[in-house]
Amino acid sequence: MGTAQQQTWFITGAARGFGLEIARAALARGDAVVAAARDPQAVTRALGRARPKWASAAPIAPSACRSLTASSQNDAPAGAP
Repeated sequence: MGTAQQQTWFITGAARGFGLEIARAALARGDAVVAAARDPQAVTRALGRARPKWASAAPIAPSACRSLTASSQNDAPAGAP
């Protein structure tokens, strides 16, 4: 079996709930994570000391998420959900 290439994840809502669990799983795989949340310090607290050096927490406003969603829907191929 070959070795998996490291991936970089940009995860919104990473301070709690599903976003936090995705961040933890990605970090456990050895992947790089940019964990975005309204309060980046909450991400740092949630991930604790186990957070590798290359994981970073970034602030993001809820309006930015709506903008990203709208943009991705505009770029979706015809017939995509």
